[in-house]
Amino acid sequence: RYTAATGFAAALDLAAAWTAHTALGLPLPAAAAIGVLTGGLIAYWLLEFWAFRRPASAFSVQRLGSLLGLVAMTLILRTGFVATFAWLIPQDWAALPILVAAFGLTFTVNFIVNRAFIFRRKDTA
Repeated sequence: RYTAATGFAAALDLAAAWTAHTALGLPLPAAAAIGVLTGGLIAYWLLEFWAFRRPASAFSVQRLGSLLGLVAMTLILRTGFVATFAWLIPQDWAALPILVAAFGLTFTVNFIVNRAFIFRRKDTA
């Protein structure tokens, strides 16, 4: 379920970023930020109420706050990566590969943080 939830959020993330860049003409780092925010909020709801659902699952201000902190960290990491590589490779053809590579980096970090800290089970040591 984690893969399906994050896969769906990832598709929305990349689609929002790509659309913001190509259709709205936003600079690549700003478009990446829109993708992070879109994907992060969708991911929270899918993870909270479906992927990591437990019998006692409910809206959690603590987990939402933790996830928003993770989204902020992701925003900094991804926009920094995108800005750096967009500066190093300013050609139009590189925009999508840069977005995808930045997504891969932050997806890995997010998985580790989500599983280890935000959605960890209290009943396991």
